[in-house]
Amino acid sequence: MITSNEKKILKYLLVNFNKDGSINQIAKECKLSPNGAYKIFKKLEKEEIVKKNKIANLISYKINFTEKSRRILELSFMEQFSGKFQQRYNDLLPLREVTDVAVIFGSYLQKSNSHDLDILFIVKKSSFKRYKVLLQEQQEIIPLPIHDIVQTKEDFIDHFKDNAVLKEAVSSGLVLWGHSLLVEVIENAWKR
Repeated sequence: MITSNEKKILKYLLVNFNKDGSINQIAKECKLSPNGAYKIFKKLEKEEIVKKNKIANLISYKINFTEKSRRILELSFMEQFSGKFQQRYNDLLPLREVTDVAVIFGSYLQKSNSHDLDILFIVKKSSFKRYKVLLQEQQEIIPLPIHDIVQTKEDFIDHFKDNAVLKEAVSSGLVLWGHSLLVEVIENAWKR
């Protein structure tokens, strides 16, 4: 199994694939000690989940996209739901039939008295009308206004690299469903 600190680093590397940060910079961004981050990178490198990239005196790491690393990345997005998160998952479950990915992000994750619910959905274009109907039905039973960001798989791939909101949703959000597709679309976004 992977630790919460390993998850932080993997998410960071996935969202910031185009950056060549040092271990110290990544540790600071992930709120980890440099020594702790170094140990994690060594473990991930040994397991061939990341690969080392040396630029002059700087050593940086990148995701090594293999079948194994994709599965580990999927695990890094999986969380156990409880309390209000379990309730929102249950409330939003009818949308699963028309959405491929759902990610809760924003103030709802940090505050106990949040006034809205920010959700990223990846939807097939052909399912959009049904999605809107189901969203409206669920909005009537969820006690908070829902602010949705709706992307098709293609839109997400096209916009991810330059969209701070999408990156924030992925890096700090709670993935409700679509873990493997989320990893796939982010990988495809970085390959463009």
